[in-house]
Amino acid sequence: MPTDPFMSFQFTVKVDTKNGTQVVGGFSDVTGLGAETEVQPLRVGGLNEAEVMLTDGQQKMAWTFKEACPVKWSGPELHAATSAVGFESIELVHKGFLRPDV
Repeated sequence: MPTDPFMSFQFTVKVDTKNGTQVVGGFSDVTGLGAETEVQPLRVGGLNEAEVMLTDGQQKMAWTFKEACPVKWSGPELHAATSAVGFESIELVHKGFLRPDV
């Protein structure tokens, strides 16, 4: 049985082919994940409000954003050799927010 060349990697890249799924690459670190968009003023229907809550099992604090839209997302850095926690972040544009007392 041939040895798997990707055994030493914790992350792999798989591609769907006519014959099924095939592993085409492997790596031990992932960095630079993210997406960013430009804001274009455009009046359309819909409900563009969101609630963000700070919690530790019980709700501690909340903010409600008016006409909110996500413009940037940054993904976590993944390192196979460490047990560090991965963090994500999201940036919103909005036209004000409410922070009711909780």
